[in-house]
Amino acid sequence: GVADARLGQAVHLVVRGAGNPGGEDEARAELPIRLKRELPNFMQPQMIHWRDAMPLNPNGKIDRTALQTEITQELLS
Repeated sequence: GVADARLGQAVHLVVRGAGNPGGEDEARAELPIRLKRELPNFMQPQMIHWRDAMPLNPNGKIDRTALQTEITQELLS
């Protein structure tokens, strides 16, 4: 997730695409339903952001700072 600057908690979910064209549409439709069914209200993401790839740091781990910057720019544009 990406932390919300005002709330200080993860309220956005970032998901890497399903990988196959037909399956991604199904995943996009099914994920919000499944999250509502399985997570309590306070854990529900306000938004789900889909990505083909995640930004990585030199160690091959997800670059959370770059990801947060991408999401912030996306929301402001």
